[in-house]
Amino acid sequence: MAQPNPNTVPLSDAAKLRDQLNELEKLLVKVNSHSVVRTLQLLDSSWLLKEDLRARGVDLKAEDGQWAGFEFRLTEIAGEIVKAAKTHGGMAQLRQSLAQIDGFWWTLDDLHAAQTRHTLFRWLRLAGGLAALGITVWILVTYVFPPDPNAVLITDISYDIEKAVDVRDWDTARTVVQAGLEASNHATEVLLWAAVIEERLDNPEQAADYVAEALLDSNIPPHNIWVTLGTNRLRAGDTDGAECAALSALESNPDNAQAHFLIASVAEATGDAERAVDYFNKTYDLATNGQPQLQVIARVRLGYLMQSPGSFNAQETEERELICN
Repeated sequence: MAQPNPNTVPLSDAAKLRDQLNELEKLLVKVNSHSVVRTLQLLDSSWLLKEDLRARGVDLKAEDGQWAGFEFRLTEIAGEIVKAAKTHGGMAQLRQSLAQIDGFWWTLDDLHAAQTRHTLFRWLRLAGGLAALGITVWILVTYVFPPDPNAVLITDISYDIEKAVDVRDWDTARTVVQAGLEASNHATEVLLWAAVIEERLDNPEQAADYVAEALLDSNIPPHNIWVTLGTNRLRAGDTDGAECAALSALESNPDNAQAHFLIASVAEATGDAERAVDYFNKTYDLATNGQPQLQVIARVRLGYLMQSPGSFNAQETEERELICN
């Protein structure tokens, strides 16, 4: 949370901001006609207080993360807010009589109208072109762009492996992997799952051989292979191994956004909320060029983390001992 400078910022200002954000968090769960005015006023006042504290040099990283969650939530419930505001004369009247700043929440009626139009037009286009689209897709899939049988095979194999991994049935996972390796001619994606399964079954030498074989694939950059391996390890419950893989990816590509996201996910899974916030923010910054979806996911994960009860209750996070081979 905000760390005020005792020489320049009254403690009450930082505490007041935290109280306002906590109240907003509760109000945004379900906005109705009784709470909508208070919600809009709190959005104004907390934004103004937050920017004032920032101007006085207060560290607001945690508050910014929580606020990002609010912004995402507001776009989700724009229709609820507009409906609740009708009891008070509508958003236009509230905007004219109450708005202190030109925050986007005061124009949620415009956003909701745009969302409604977009949804309507989308369904009209779908309804009008459904038959033609179906025929076109059939022609393309059948004659022009038939699906790659190998890609379909690997997708099916991965799905079966993931089902076994999710219930920690390592023996079944190994059986599926071995069959998949043979069927796919040792595809890289299957090799990386094979490595994780052997690690879970205490066969590190065999696992290392699978990783080494996967790294020979010249069509996939090494950092992508390490990130995939780390993601598989995390799904299998190996947080240390997942982070080691992410660090190997960063050795190959220090600005790899996916590797930073993986470390953030590991930190979140191990309860290190502050480190998770740091790496989700780094992910967002690094994904600016060309990875908008990863930016959105990082921001949403950050927002949910900020809203998780107890994320920052502990005074210190126990340092994990990480040993990477």
